[in-house]
Amino acid sequence: MIVPFFLYAKDTGVKGTPFFPSVKEGAAGVVRTVRKAAEYREAFKFLIARTIYADGMFALLALAAVYVSLFLGWGIVELTVYAIWASIWAAIGGVAGGWFDSKLGPKNALLMELMAIVIILFFGLSVTRDSILFGLIENRELWQAPVFSSLSDVTYLLNGALIGVFATANISSSRSMLVHIAPTHMRGEFFGLYAIAGTVTVWIGPLLIELFTTWSNSQRVGMSAIALLFFCGFAVEDTAFTRLALIQRYPLTHECTHLWLAFVGNAVVCKRTLPFTFPP
Repeated sequence: MIVPFFLYAKDTGVKGTPFFPSVKEGAAGVVRTVRKAAEYREAFKFLIARTIYADGMFALLALAAVYVSLFLGWGIVELTVYAIWASIWAAIGGVAGGWFDSKLGPKNALLMELMAIVIILFFGLSVTRDSILFGLIENRELWQAPVFSSLSDVTYLLNGALIGVFATANISSSRSMLVHIAPTHMRGEFFGLYAIAGTVTVWIGPLLIELFTTWSNSQRVGMSAIALLFFCGFAVEDTAFTRLALIQRYPLTHECTHLWLAFVGNAVVCKRTLPFTFPP
C-alpha cells in the first residue's frame, strides 16, 4: 500500500527547487508557526505539557522490555508474547480513550490517565523474581509451564495489559484535547507542532533513567525517574486547563485584556461586566 502511494501520488511542491533554500524556507516557516501558535497560550501550554509526558511515555514503552528481561529473566519468547499481548490491549485502550473522553471530558480523562500510568509504573517496578509489591507478596510457581509459570510473570503480564490500555487511551485523549483547545483556523499547524513535540525531546526520558541509575546504582530507581516527567506534564497541563475552563465558561471578545490573578493565574477581564465578581 505504501509503495504505490509514493509511486503514483502527485506532489504539490515545486519541482527543481534548490535544496538549501528549501530547507531555509521550511525552517523559517516552522519558526513563524511557533510564534503564531504561542499567541494562543492555553493551546501552546498543552503542547508543552504533552512534550513532557510524551517523553516519559516513550521511555516507559521503549525500556520496559529491558527492565523486565533484567528483573524477571524473560527471554525472546516471553518478550515476543508480551509485545503481542500488550498490542491487543492497546487496541482496547484506543476505544477506552474515546469512552473516557465522553464520560469525563478530555481534561479529566487526560489527568486520570496520567495518574493511572504513574501508578502502573510503580506497580511494575514492584515486581521481581522474588516478590510483588516491594516484598509484600512472595513470588511462587503457579503451574508447570515453559513460560509465564510464576506469580510474578502473570502479574507483569497484567501490568503490561494496563500499560497498553492507559498509554493508548492517553494518546487518544491527547489528540482529542488538541481538537478542543486549538483555534479552529490553526488546527493543522497545531497538529504539526503536536507531532514535532512528540519526537524532538525523546532523549530526555532515557537520560533521566541513566542519571538516576548511575546516582543510585539501582535500575529500579532509574526507571522510577520516568514518573517525574508524568508529574511535570500533569502540573503544566492542569494549570493550562484551569485557565481554559474559566475562559470557556465566560467567553469574551478580542477586546479583552489579561489580568494576573492568584487563584487562576492568567484570567481574562473584559470591558463589559462579567457575571461574577473577582476576589480582591
